Amino acid sequence: MTERIKQIWTQLEANSSAVAGLFKLRYSDTSKCEVFLEVKFPETHRMLILKVPFKVGKEFWVIA
Repeated sequence: MTERIKQIWTQLEANSSAVAGLFKLRYSDTSKCEVFLEVKFPETHRMLILKVPFKVGKEFWVIA
């Protein structure tokens, strides 16, 4: 698991775009909840985003 996360961070941080913004990749298509790794440019801030069920019919986003 940690190797996959390291690969995603490396891939995101290698972005050579001159455009500022958020670049994200999904951790896995098979995980129970949606997990994204994201990098904000030009600051190169890392973010972990979890999209998990809050209640039936509602969504709750956690940004760490």
